[in-house]
Amino acid sequence: MHTSVRPLAYARPSVGVLGWIRQHPLAAFFVLAFGLTWAIEIPMQVFQLTPLQFVLGWMPGLAAILVAGAVDGRGGIRALLRRLLMWRVGAQWYVVVAFGFLVLWFGPQALNPLFGGSGLHVPELSPALLVGFVGVLAVRMLLSSEELAWSGFALPRLQARHGALAASLVLGVIWACWHLPLFFTPGSQRDLGFGLFLAGTVCTRVILTWVFNSTRGSVLLCMLLHQSINTWTDLLAPMAPAADQASNQWLGLGLNLLLVAGLIIVFGASRLAHVAAGNPGSELPVGVDRA
Repeated sequence: MHTSVRPLAYARPSVGVLGWIRQHPLAAFFVLAFGLTWAIEIPMQVFQLTPLQFVLGWMPGLAAILVAGAVDGRGGIRALLRRLLMWRVGAQWYVVVAFGFLVLWFGPQALNPLFGGSGLHVPELSPALLVGFVGVLAVRMLLSSEELAWSGFALPRLQARHGALAASLVLGVIWACWHLPLFFTPGSQRDLGFGLFLAGTVCTRVILTWVFNSTRGSVLLCMLLHQSINTWTDLLAPMAPAADQASNQWLGLGLNLLLVAGLIIVFGASRLAHVAAGNPGSELPVGVDRA
């Protein structure tokens, strides 16, 4: 593993629950992230309690903050939250995270006539479309702490032990399982099927790891990428004919797999990082699970 890791100093281990959390921060984080989220999401889905959506998205981040505090105190929380403020990463990365997903959205549409599809359905570029994108993106950024949790807390600890690609695959599977309540209620996720969703989620996690490592650990850029994917999907999905849905999904997965394979070949499975001149690579100041 080539990523430089600077472990934070641990406080003296405590007995009981706190001691277990300090010895197993990753396991504690995953238990809390699932428990806090599902405790809200399951009743929200079953009883259609829509207002709970405003707190649901911050449950993973809350889990990360609680465990970071238990393990490393206020210093651990500050180190975690500082990654939300890492914005000096180069303008090209903002273009990549804001608009890169459009290639994966329109690529399948360009190819689907080969499989009986109706081709591209490109919206008219207008101020209203851009304003809608910025507005929805801003709301989604405020309502979600997922990348603070997955990229900011879990990914560096997994990378320190297993390397970038293996960490991404493990975290991608866990991330997909975190969404399981969506598959027990009517809607697009259940119609998609968990297998296809799992594969796409793992691919997205690999891409997010590449962005995180290439920007020296910017959670802000990971949040922008994650929420721009969701925002463009919200805005563009109604324009795609339902008859093309199946072919677009499979073609989209194929393009995702090709992109992930390209990232692995070009940037390496152990790092998954673009190293620019003068940038030796990611420095990840995290506490590592000693178990």
